[in-house]
Amino acid sequence: GNYPQPGGGCWVTTVAGTGVWGFSDGPAHVARFHNPEGLCVAADGSVLIADAGNDALRELLPSGVVRTVPDLGSNLDAPYDVALDFANSTPTSQIVYLTCGGTADRVYRIVRDPTDNTTTSVTTIAGAGADPDATTGDNLDLSTPNGLDADLSNGVWVADTGRDRLYCLRLEPGADPRTATAAQYQVVVNVTLTDADDCTVDDFGNAFVIEDTGDALHRRAADGTVTDIAIAGMSNPACLVNRAGTVCYVKDGSSDRVRQVRLTGADPTNAASWTVEDITKGGSGYLDGSGAGARFQFNDQGMDLDPSGSLWVVDNNNHCIRRIDRLAGA
Repeated sequence: GNYPQPGGGCWVTTVAGTGVWGFSDGPAHVARFHNPEGLCVAADGSVLIADAGNDALRELLPSGVVRTVPDLGSNLDAPYDVALDFANSTPTSQIVYLTCGGTADRVYRIVRDPTDNTTTSVTTIAGAGADPDATTGDNLDLSTPNGLDADLSNGVWVADTGRDRLYCLRLEPGADPRTATAAQYQVVVNVTLTDADDCTVDDFGNAFVIEDTGDALHRRAADGTVTDIAIAGMSNPACLVNRAGTVCYVKDGSSDRVRQVRLTGADPTNAASWTVEDITKGGSGYLDGSGAGARFQFNDQGMDLDPSGSLWVVDNNNHCIRRIDRLAGA
């Protein structure tokens, strides 16, 4: 694919935002964000963005226009991360999951029609309860749910940073993914980790969690087998795995670099089978260009791959959205 390559074999471009915080829609080069946190890319190439500082969900269209998703209610407080339910979404009925912190600490399900930017419903599926060990979403208590992803089997994965937990809430058999209540989301994974900053899951149900306190990428296979891949010196990291589960990208807030963790051995449950390399090397600042010199100011969750393999990243403290493309011949 078009996956960015290590050793400077990629090019970084700002695709939305001005580098100055604010709140305005319109053409991507003049639109403004305020400390955006998470993003995900839809099948048509549109990008949903959790704009934390503006308490809003924004959308960058393939046409290059930014718009705000309307009618999400008054409880959208500091949205951290956003994920699409690809298994159940259709071109006219998109299912979006969103984590919020602030005073909320909730996971919401949003059903919307992206063709006319209308919102059908907003439902809390987790976080309104009082028990961090609850077995259903309605009773589950969350504390700073930073990371989020959705798998292909009606599962919603949450990295709950406040309690260093990894959760998976799976829709009970027969429940409608658009109208199910929080009580119909069963907690099928509840694991305590050293740290839990972000999570991502591949098409085979293998989950990855990035832990900055333990300096590790934690891989939890679908059968429960755990592998910890060492990545030294991280702070406020984020992670994103490709669909095949063979390449995981890591954003590091301490070095402001993007790293690639690639499966180079035969056994994914063996930490020695994974190789860690830098994709970008420029460090802190704000500069587009080659991966060797591009600069970022990371402090967020947002990363995703588009259908062509380009890597989209939120640049939180530069208030913008960046894209990392593979250079020809790399």
